[in-house]
Amino acid sequence: MRNSKLVPRILAFLLAAGFALLWTLGLLDAYTDDQKLTLLLLGIAIALWTVSAMPLAASSLLVLGLLLLFRLTEEPEQAFAGFLSDALYFILALTLISKALVKAKADQVFVGVLLKMSKGKVQRLLVGLPLLIVFLPILLPSAVARFRILEPIIEQVNDRFALGKRSLFRQFSFYVIGMMNQNSTMIVFTGGGFPILAAQLLSDFGGIQISWLGWFVRITPALWLSLLLVSFGVWFFFKRTSGKGPQMEEMEFAPDAHLPERFWWVIIPFFAMITSWIVIDQEQIPLIVAPFLLLAYYALPMNGLVDDRLVREYDWETFLLLGASFSLGYLIEENGTAGVLASQLIQLLPAGMGRG
Repeated sequence: MRNSKLVPRILAFLLAAGFALLWTLGLLDAYTDDQKLTLLLLGIAIALWTVSAMPLAASSLLVLGLLLLFRLTEEPEQAFAGFLSDALYFILALTLISKALVKAKADQVFVGVLLKMSKGKVQRLLVGLPLLIVFLPILLPSAVARFRILEPIIEQVNDRFALGKRSLFRQFSFYVIGMMNQNSTMIVFTGGGFPILAAQLLSDFGGIQISWLGWFVRITPALWLSLLLVSFGVWFFFKRTSGKGPQMEEMEFAPDAHLPERFWWVIIPFFAMITSWIVIDQEQIPLIVAPFLLLAYYALPMNGLVDDRLVREYDWETFLLLGASFSLGYLIEENGTAGVLASQLIQLLPAGMGRG
């Protein structure tokens, strides 16, 4: 308790001392008064969202409140510009769709396919799991949903053979569905939050419009190669540290041959949404339209996959955090703080570096 109270105080002191030092050295002379306040707000936001014990929702609202208090926008409504971003609601829609798929027991079907592909051998799972992870973001957007789908089967296989909590199979598999799974999300920018944010920043600040297929073609080869190479190295690292371990015999799993009720009525529209991202020009029809239509379809009484409870269970703290960070990002760009800060950082580079 004492440490949790001490850290914010130390951080506040360091933040104040840092600004005082910059002021003394004259590094803030290039900034206008509004830009200085913007830098101060940026420092406060970073502190609140990294080491502060304050809940994310409260700290995000505090950032918006300080933005208004410092009078950094001409109109109060401009402080909430971040909540008008397409990316914010794209993330919301994809997360709800992933939860709806789990609710429809589509995860059980994916698990059955995984077991069938392994043909009863753990060794094939170890080879097939990384390959599955690099493709799965195309079919299942949420990294959290993918983890929750695969985690039970990993534990089931590990327990069946009494391999132990620190077995080679368990360690490597959890690396794959944890770290590798999270990074593979970037293969398609409709696959998760970070790619969507990157595409939004390219559009807002670079004027670059990139399609679903354009992103996939540019990112996929290098990302797949790096993920598979790293997983290969991690396998040998775990093998070296874990020892040989017990012999892995053939499995006897028999996945349920019966599909969940109305499975195809749920999964076909989902694949139709993915297809629309590939073939439809986003300048004519925004990408966010298809997820909204799919959510409406899942919410129909005959499906009942999206209800009030599902929406209430959404991570609204992250929603507020993203909205506040978008608003702060727009402010930094619009009032010129980003340009001045970038020019000062470039001056720190060695002479001639970064010049064509």
